[in-house]
Amino acid sequence: MEQSKSLLERLRDAEEDFLDKDEEVVYSWIPISSINEIFAKRDVVLKELRLTIEVSDDMESFIFNEAKRLVALLIRRNHLSWLGTFHREKFGDDCFPVKFKHTKHGDKTQQWTIQSCKPKKSFSLQPDASGGTGSFKDALKTFCEHEQWGVFVPVFQPDDDAHVFQDRCDMPYLREVSDPNKTNYSVVRHFVMHQAHLNFKPDDQIGTMADGDNPHIAVKELVSAITLKSEKFQNLVKNEATVLTRLRDLQHPHLIRAIATYSQGERHYFIFPWARGGNLRDFWSNQPSLSTASERFSAQDCDDFFKWFFGQLYGLAGALKQLHYPEKNIQESCRHGDLKPENILCFSGTEIGTNKVPIGVRLVVADAGHAKVHEKATEFRLGPTSTPKGTTMYSPPEAETPLEEARTRRYDIWSLGCLYLESLTWMMYGYDALKTFHKDIVSNEHYYSKNAGSIDLKESVKGWINVIKDDPRSQPLGKTAIGRLVSLIEQRLLIVQVTTRKRSFHHDFDTDDGIKMLVQRPTLDPAGFSAMGSGAALKENLERADAKEVNEEMRKIFEAVEKDQDLVWMNKDGIAEAAQRALPILTPSLAPDGTERALLRSNPAESKTDASYSLTPETGLHLKLA
Repeated sequence: MEQSKSLLERLRDAEEDFLDKDEEVVYSWIPISSINEIFAKRDVVLKELRLTIEVSDDMESFIFNEAKRLVALLIRRNHLSWLGTFHREKFGDDCFPVKFKHTKHGDKTQQWTIQSCKPKKSFSLQPDASGGTGSFKDALKTFCEHEQWGVFVPVFQPDDDAHVFQDRCDMPYLREVSDPNKTNYSVVRHFVMHQAHLNFKPDDQIGTMADGDNPHIAVKELVSAITLKSEKFQNLVKNEATVLTRLRDLQHPHLIRAIATYSQGERHYFIFPWARGGNLRDFWSNQPSLSTASERFSAQDCDDFFKWFFGQLYGLAGALKQLHYPEKNIQESCRHGDLKPENILCFSGTEIGTNKVPIGVRLVVADAGHAKVHEKATEFRLGPTSTPKGTTMYSPPEAETPLEEARTRRYDIWSLGCLYLESLTWMMYGYDALKTFHKDIVSNEHYYSKNAGSIDLKESVKGWINVIKDDPRSQPLGKTAIGRLVSLIEQRLLIVQVTTRKRSFHHDFDTDDGIKMLVQRPTLDPAGFSAMGSGAALKENLERADAKEVNEEMRKIFEAVEKDQDLVWMNKDGIAEAAQRALPILTPSLAPDGTERALLRSNPAESKTDASYSLTPETGLHLKLA
């Protein structure tokens, strides 16, 4: 039956109808793959064309090598008689899109011009030469302003520069999946894109969710807030485009890679792969943790879960290291500025929660909206910071400093410490425990508190850190991956002191080459944390780690367990004791002087109270290994 259909009928059958909910309009377009399939039957195409027009050998070459989309458009819109003119002018697919220009001359003659929007190429048609009338002019104008968009739909390629499309240009979408997600500065929409218009190889991001072979994508449109001046909005667009280009070039598996960047008039868009698993907070809610699903776990399941868990945290550390210290050019270093669960995406080939162990899930750092490209290393940059602070809860203490003061890349390390601590809490105690954790530190408020002019971690945060440290599965701290991780969080990530290096370095200021410095880095020895002492004396000797140090420690932890180098994921001998313990609920109150206080328990199973915190049992821990 397909063979008996005309070219026009086959092109009509190939059209995709897309409902644009934003514009409240349906537009039809023909995928490039369908056009290629139709024109692959060369003899059939030529036979039908020759029933209408004369096709020379040169025109045949033009049709199949340079103008398949053009010919499809002319057939679909009943303009095949124009093909001779396009051929004569060598005006093929590469000259599209086009625009219409009408010129009246002094001698009352008129000139109608089709002008390419890409190469500076055009050709003219005049009414008398074409046997034209007003209707011909209207047809030509309609062809340029409307009809061409049904065939000349963008095909996105890897490493494309930012595209500038005409306002009327349609995108290769098949359907919109869900309602838009709107924030102050952006709108994100979820589409299915035709696979033929996304010329990328499937990888761990692209293609993790698809309808058949057609991938799901996220399209982010930047929106200018009412209070944001036009110049600042354009700077925001430029900054995000720059950052996303650099993220793409880094090719790190835990950094988001934009598929494309484009603008239409004053509207600016970024296309990303769609994360099937949502964000990290969605993941915590939907995926059973090692604690909540443990009754179904074998010993191998447990090891696989830990390997996945630490592998992902190691991956996030590596992503930050690449952002902060790009291998090719340190002058292109970048601070993210808004790390939080909502900005960690979960790419997965299956629905989250369907597998006991989420081996196929990859965590990816996304949303460059607050990212800042550092043209110089800002460890000692004297200039101001212009990037707005990120989400309050996960922001470090220095986020409260004026924007005129410089911020270092270690801003992100504090936020990473918050994510690590919450991930570890979820992993060991489950999502309900994580919600309790948020109540204890007061959701949407800082991890730190300010008392009498000093800044320190909230006592409730310290309390949860101690719960994990005291958990028998973590002991001894230097011999388990859990212990090493919680020690890293406590001693190097959630540290108020950003750097002490200004007191101990030699440097030469060079405005072109950045800052040259000789630095003695502090040694990280988690195995010796328990012998280092505690309290103020310890804190005075510590500074927040940089991304290289965090990545290196996570590498050591991961590889030590994998290579059986006297380190295990957890102390399995402590499972039985941990299962007997009740989950702590810390209820904060204020001391008489108005400052926050906390009771830090070494044994959460005991139900004790004091004037500042009450500790009450909740669901016990149930971890059984077959």
